[in-house]
Amino acid sequence: MDIEMPFARILHSVMVLVAALGVNVADVGLLSAQDKPTETTRFSSEMVQIKDDRPRKPLASFRAVYDINLAPGANKAGLSALDGRMVYELNGSVCDGFALTHRFVTRVDLSEGQTSLTDLRSASFENPVDRSFQFITRTLIDQELSQTSRGLAVHDKEFTYVALSEPEEDTLELPKDVLYPVEFTDALLKAAVAGNRFFEATIYDGTDTGDLVFEITAVIGVAKSSGELSNIYKELDGLRHWPVTIAYFETGKDEDAMAPIYEISMELYENGVSGEVKIDYPDFSLVGTLSELKILSTSSCDPNDVKRTPNSNGNG
Repeated sequence: MDIEMPFARILHSVMVLVAALGVNVADVGLLSAQDKPTETTRFSSEMVQIKDDRPRKPLASFRAVYDINLAPGANKAGLSALDGRMVYELNGSVCDGFALTHRFVTRVDLSEGQTSLTDLRSASFENPVDRSFQFITRTLIDQELSQTSRGLAVHDKEFTYVALSEPEEDTLELPKDVLYPVEFTDALLKAAVAGNRFFEATIYDGTDTGDLVFEITAVIGVAKSSGELSNIYKELDGLRHWPVTIAYFETGKDEDAMAPIYEISMELYENGVSGEVKIDYPDFSLVGTLSELKILSTSSCDPNDVKRTPNSNGNG
């Protein structure tokens, strides 16, 4: 899965639904800001990965289906059950751009007997030529439209400009190095192939009302080339993959006291597909199991053929 950013939208939709049902999701610690690695952090030799010089497979066009369930164990949110399904589809290439669509439907049952249904639908397009990002996200709760976010973001030499048309017209100036969803996945995979154990980035995907920006810290494990999913899906056979844990921090908070909003753990394959996903909230956890995968056809592409427009900030 293109990580992960769609899962970020899922997390927000679940949080909206749980809040609507009157559940208090406390902001208790997962990974504190003090634990975030810095450039001066020193690691033992056992923690340092070795760079893999083999060429990385390009991001694939694919359709993946994940079954979502409440993870066993600690559940302090008063949930008696939570289940759902997400359909995720990525089409395109670095030459033609990436169209990303997904739909996530989940049902939440509370111990008090309340039940509610949330339906998150999202579509976006990342243009590699002018490094723009168009998006629309709709959230329905119990079949009633709850929220819509629509906008356009464009990287420039000094900033990333965002023009929102829904839920209301607004403009934002974000850091120039902020990453869009597919850019983020690509950058994370580049870090993994390079042997980096930690990766930090600022990301933007139009989540919620379109004005949220996240700082993330990712911990990348040792690469593998085989596994249970490789035996089930021949499309993943022989592909390198890494165990990855990503902590999401909301920008604008005091870093000394800031704890992550949530964490995502997954097996990330070099073509952008994710295997089983674990989503940790402060008060409960979800598990996403890959139940269907289809690699889609795409046109051949030489990244060197991509011509950037003058407004590009030059980051590849």
